[in-house]
Amino acid sequence: MLSWRTWAPGLVFIRWLLGISGGTKLRDSIVDSVIASNILHQVKDKEKFILEIKRILKPRGRVLLVDLSPFSVLGAKMIIPKNKAREVFEKAGLVFEREIDAGAHHYGMIFVKE
Repeated sequence: MLSWRTWAPGLVFIRWLLGISGGTKLRDSIVDSVIASNILHQVKDKEKFILEIKRILKPRGRVLLVDLSPFSVLGAKMIIPKNKAREVFEKAGLVFEREIDAGAHHYGMIFVKE
């Protein structure tokens, strides 16, 4: 897992983590937000991946999911359709909040940990 820290005006602390699909060493309920961008279609054990996100999220924490749409350059073989992505996040206990515009070749959704 790669990680680095970033400080910015108005932000207390940001820690970037790459590769959380294998699990993190973070405590439960410690993260305010997670960005899962262009990764869901690559993760073999999607349930484990999403449960790890849920575990580290604080209550009312949010997940921004961005992934490839069926019309992307990778083709249908690698794509997780938007409705299937929503289904697996909701099955893990995360609540769908809203869709976002992620461009012509992607879909975006925000989920909340209750």
